[in-house]
Amino acid sequence: MRHRGDRAVTPWWVALPDVSTSLQCRGRDHHLRWEAGALVADDHADREAEEALRALGGELPACLRLQRLWARYADDVALVTLGRRPGEAGLGLAPAAVAPMVDVLGRASGNRLWRRGSAQADAATDGRRGDLLSLLSLPLPFIDRLVLGVFAHAARSWHHEGFRSAHGLRLGAAWSSRAQPALRRLGERLHAPVAVACTPAAPAQPTSVRAELSGGVLVVSAELSPWWVPTVWGAGISEPQGRFILRVVASGGGGLAVEEGEWEPTGSRSWNLVARPAHLRRDDEGLFRVDERPRPGSW
Repeated sequence: MRHRGDRAVTPWWVALPDVSTSLQCRGRDHHLRWEAGALVADDHADREAEEALRALGGELPACLRLQRLWARYADDVALVTLGRRPGEAGLGLAPAAVAPMVDVLGRASGNRLWRRGSAQADAATDGRRGDLLSLLSLPLPFIDRLVLGVFAHAARSWHHEGFRSAHGLRLGAAWSSRAQPALRRLGERLHAPVAVACTPAAPAQPTSVRAELSGGVLVVSAELSPWWVPTVWGAGISEPQGRFILRVVASGGGGLAVEEGEWEPTGSRSWNLVARPAHLRRDDEGLFRVDERPRPGSW
């Protein structure tokens, strides 16, 4: 299967539902929402005025502090070690794991500053630790979306050689770990057992998924677009009803135009995954299902 995979056709968050929560802010219950890729503070209509008061020595409200931290860490690649797949409640960041994980991520910042002196490194580590503890106090669906936003930033930056040199190993492992289970199930349609090798596609290169029998094992080799994780996997639409979704093409009318992959033989022991158009629509529970009979002109 091959298609252009170096850019997102639709916003990365298009298939993700909004989420909201409440928190104590200035002695009252305030509301935070995640919507269209951004954290929104509903109870702070005049943010500029509150920022101005803070500049005069006032305290930044809790809602706006979380907004600021969200923006600060939206491109922090270290956060790809966090998060879970929406809908899989058994995965994710257990409350008992928050503090140790924050310690590790905090040291990652301090270690970069060791040449400047231990005091500065310790201050950076402490500041990062406090920031992350505040962010990770949000409910898991928010953490999911924060992490998916980091993946989207990484996908946008993937064409920069310096970015790949600095973060390629970490991101490659994170992308691969999320894609391998679905790719293994995809291979099991052809044969069992299955071995999977998955890497992000090189910049400007199309997605490619191949399978070949080797010594009784089906080896699935995949080069997936970096956008696959935030736009497909993160939205929980990678395998609706056993299909394998490759990318979101368009949205509208309460559904999604997508490409699904189907195996096509290229020999007696080899296959390529080819892209076929498909449609997904939300059911009564808000989950995307394959629309077997899309209506003409519905897009």
